[in-house]
Amino acid sequence: MSVLQEADRRMPYTVAWVDTLQGGARLGRSVILSGDHATDPANQSAGQTRRHRWQIPLVAPNWLLNRSSIRVFNESYWLKNSPRKEYICGIDEFFFPLDRIGGWNRLYGRRGFTQFQCVIPAVDAERGLRSLLETLLRAGQPSFLAVLKRFGVEGHGLLSFPREGWTLALDLPITGSFSAVARGLERTVLDFGGRIYFAKDAFATPDAVSVMYPRLLEFREVQARFDPAGLMQSTLSRRLRLTR
Repeated sequence: MSVLQEADRRMPYTVAWVDTLQGGARLGRSVILSGDHATDPANQSAGQTRRHRWQIPLVAPNWLLNRSSIRVFNESYWLKNSPRKEYICGIDEFFFPLDRIGGWNRLYGRRGFTQFQCVIPAVDAERGLRSLLETLLRAGQPSFLAVLKRFGVEGHGLLSFPREGWTLALDLPITGSFSAVARGLERTVLDFGGRIYFAKDAFATPDAVSVMYPRLLEFREVQARFDPAGLMQSTLSRRLRLTR
């Protein structure tokens, strides 16, 4: 986290890939990527993105992504990126690295995956993030892709997700025990005063959301004024009781 903050002072874009299978003294082992726009026109051709460098032709068996296979990938990625490097790349390659693999979602098998993303307020972010990673370790639930970023000040949206603090996004394969894992992650977010990102949610509970989003009542008042018939709804808004 301190390295990310230092990178923020030098570069406009910083992000960390986190190895969620590491515990103890290696908890939070990360590869940090930071970037800025290239200004030399000579670098433009070097930074062009090659889309879909690899292609996943078939849906993988459900057992492919497990603790062992993810551990091998994580170790390889860590070793590859341990030496500090500087290079020119395309915008898509920097912001959307997974898109270089066509059909990458097929790696998760027919059960698929979900992404859990939350933000923990800055005041207690280190303890909160440690607790989230430890929750995954206790549950034996690896994340194939875990990304950590820092947020700035909160906006004016009544149900706006970002707030000043740290956001952790986890790609998690759907398993038979995932619902219990989601409950554990949700409890941790609540314990540290954080909130869950609606655009990526599939498992949050209405009671938790009402605590995470203190301006929900204000949102409902606006909704009642401009949509008295309650026509503007979605499956998510009904599940989380965001709308009447």
